[in-house]
Amino acid sequence: MLPGPSLDTDGDGQADDAASLAAAGITAGELASLGKRGIAPGKSYLRVPMAHFSAWDLNWAFGPPFDSVFPPNGDGKGGPGIPCFGSGGSWFECERRTLAEDLPLVGTGVVLHYHSDRMPGRKDARTVTVPVTGAVVPASAKRAEVSVTVLGVTETTTFAPLTPNLTHTFSWNGKDAYGRDWPGQTVAKVRVALAYDGVYQTCAASAPTATARP
Repeated sequence: MLPGPSLDTDGDGQADDAASLAAAGITAGELASLGKRGIAPGKSYLRVPMAHFSAWDLNWAFGPPFDSVFPPNGDGKGGPGIPCFGSGGSWFECERRTLAEDLPLVGTGVVLHYHSDRMPGRKDARTVTVPVTGAVVPASAKRAEVSVTVLGVTETTTFAPLTPNLTHTFSWNGKDAYGRDWPGQTVAKVRVALAYDGVYQTCAASAPTATARP
C-alpha cells in the first residue's frame, strides 16, 4: 500500500492496492496531499484530472433516464384521400366521403374544379391525427406535449398520464394569426415531446466524457 489514506476507486468496499491506484493515475504524492486535507473516512469525492488550468464544469452530467425513448415517427393520418373514379364526369374520394368534378369551359382549354371538401365548416381536409406514444410507454415518462403551428398560430396540448398508442387529433380552423380566412393549402409544423426527469449519467471507459468539460 502507498503511504496516505486508503482509497476505494471501484466501489467494491475494499481499499485499492498500489497497482489499482497506479492504473488510475494516483501517485504517492497525491495520496499524501489528500491525507493533509483532512479527507473524511467513508465519504465519496469526485476526482478529475485536468490537462490545463481553465474554467471547467465539474458537475456530473445529467440526461434522460435509461429507459427513455423518442416519440413515434410518422406523419399521422390526414390529407388527400384516394379517389374512386366512376363512369360519369365526377368522382368520389371514398375515405373522405367527398365529391369532385371538373367542368370544362368551352373554347378556353381550362376547367372549373369543384370539390365538396372546400365547403365552409368542413374539417376533414384540415384535420390530422398525430401519434403521441408507441406500443410501450417507459415507466419514467412523465407527460407528453404536442404542439401544432399553422400560419403563426400554435396550439399545445399536454397528456398525462400516458397510455400506449396514444394519438392526438388536431383540426385547423382555416385562419391565420390575424384571424383571416386562408384561401388555400398551407403547412403545419408538428412537434411531439416526451418529458422525463433528468438523472445523473454513468461513466464508462468506452463512452464519451460525461463530466469535467471545459
